[in-house]
Amino acid sequence: MELLHQRFNYAIISVAKDYCTLDERGRYSKSYVQLGNQNFTDADSDLFDSLDKVFDIPIKVLSQTKRPLDTSLAEMVLYPKKGKQRTQSFYLEDDAKSGTRIPIMMFNGFREGNFLTTDDRHIKKHYGRPFSSITVVTIDRTVKLENGKLVCKAAKTTRYRGFNKKYFKKKYHSESLTFDMVTGNFTVGETNVHRGKPSTRFRKNLFALIERIIVSNNFFNFKNTVNKNDTHYFEFIKEIDDGKFVKCILEQLGKDPSSINDLGNNQERNELLRFFIEFFVGKKQIKVPNNYYDFIRLQYPGERYLKKNKRKLIMSILDSYGIKSKLLNKLVHENPLIDISELKHFASFFGKDFNKYFGNLNENVLKLFQKKDASYVSAGPINERRRITVYNLDDDEKENIIKITNSLIKPDSTASTPLRAVSGLYGLFRDHIDMATKLREYDPSFKMRATNYDEFHTEHLELTKLISTIKKGWSQEYVYDNRTVRKIESPIEYEFEGKVYQFIPTILKRDEEYSEEGAFMHHCVATYANKTTSMIVSIRFDGGKDRVTCEYDKKTGDVIQERHFCNRIPPDFFNKALRIVSDRIKNLRYSRMLDHIDIKKVRVKINGKEVPIPQTQGGQNIIEDPFGF
Repeated sequence: MELLHQRFNYAIISVAKDYCTLDERGRYSKSYVQLGNQNFTDADSDLFDSLDKVFDIPIKVLSQTKRPLDTSLAEMVLYPKKGKQRTQSFYLEDDAKSGTRIPIMMFNGFREGNFLTTDDRHIKKHYGRPFSSITVVTIDRTVKLENGKLVCKAAKTTRYRGFNKKYFKKKYHSESLTFDMVTGNFTVGETNVHRGKPSTRFRKNLFALIERIIVSNNFFNFKNTVNKNDTHYFEFIKEIDDGKFVKCILEQLGKDPSSINDLGNNQERNELLRFFIEFFVGKKQIKVPNNYYDFIRLQYPGERYLKKNKRKLIMSILDSYGIKSKLLNKLVHENPLIDISELKHFASFFGKDFNKYFGNLNENVLKLFQKKDASYVSAGPINERRRITVYNLDDDEKENIIKITNSLIKPDSTASTPLRAVSGLYGLFRDHIDMATKLREYDPSFKMRATNYDEFHTEHLELTKLISTIKKGWSQEYVYDNRTVRKIESPIEYEFEGKVYQFIPTILKRDEEYSEEGAFMHHCVATYANKTTSMIVSIRFDGGKDRVTCEYDKKTGDVIQERHFCNRIPPDFFNKALRIVSDRIKNLRYSRMLDHIDIKKVRVKINGKEVPIPQTQGGQNIIEDPFGF
């Protein structure tokens, strides 16, 4: 049963200025056209000159006169019945000797702009006219109730024929949103036809696709398809009424449509999505907490896990990640902003006994698992959620991770800032454990011994330095010209927002400096220690307690990257210092003083075991060059 049908058909037409006079015996019936018997102005001469160059036809315009065009006959013929160029309507006879035909060019320009029309008389007049280009657009939008399903569909068909072309090119795009009125399932479909090749896609119960069509201009909101200044705009919005379309859908879903008036408003778009989620949850009889919209929108676990967990939403989501437990179920209910994906990765450090260790976590630490911002999405496909990296840690190391995590609570903490500045627990420990695993190749007895954050930080510095050394197989120091060092490392002082700041730029020269910088800043600048084409400068403030690490190209002096803690964007008060250092390096580049003048190298041994030097290509060491520090 069709509940609503909206349709609008219009055409966009461009017309060429036609200086050619066709024979009196009928349109297109004569095999040639006389390009004469008309008056031309100086403005036309350039156009005919270009035609003369392209087609080698002797066309001449008598300047500053209004006498008839002095030219020989230019033969314009209908498209051939056979041949490669049969798609065009007219050709000019190129040469009687060669007998070849070439496409006619719309050499005489266009009238000002396009015009939009819904008049069938206009459309029919220009539909097959070679001296016009025409785009015919048909918009169809329907709401139907079929076999217990509410089918909402929006389709846009575009047919285009260019100047002097015989055939139309067709494009078709449609999107559909189908609700099962019994089960609550929904399906988002998309069909495209381009150059006669159709492609279709249908996805079930994927809210990301519903969000996409809500914000698009091809389903709920067609208002911007026609320019508001066009005379046909009001006719268009009367036929393609977005409000009626949304109202019809919501009434069938049992929702009040009065709060949805303009889907160009983000608040009303979110309200429409909330209606769909409520309908979905109600029909599926899912047991949800108070704040459940983001859990459904981003972490929906699927029917399989809902059945296993008595249709309890949070327990089903935890089960889909492989970390189902009463403890975590309680934690998530009490902390609805927790990022469950991050929680799963942190649990991977402890294996199957994660509950035993999670029970000892300080509740304030849970804030480190919260979503970064409102749009942050870390949920992957359901069939990939259980994939994790297995870490082989002993019981002491697992206990130490819990102790270090709890030590992130500052002793003098306040209610607003209880935690140290770390970006995430999983990332904090993952790099450390990966480095420790690498070191066990040289020292099997090595293990993580730190029991608080300060000890962990010191241990991380040591690990970073050693891993950097292992990767290279040797230790090195860059030697720069003394004038280069003095110029770049001169202190910088200026006032920002009423406060005086002093910055000390420091060129990283030794491996140990690279290792310390990376460990302090929580990024991998240590891996750049043997990247000979770059200069690394640490711009330090407050005795080195706050820094920005910068990479510059030695050849061009250009800034490659500037990174604050954990690869973040530098604070605003660093901006002037960054600009000054960049200018200093640019100036040195012109003097060719950025290159180091020497590199000192020594072989490295760890735990009495000599570290092999990596293989080289073209005299340069092969190193990993990750994105960012």
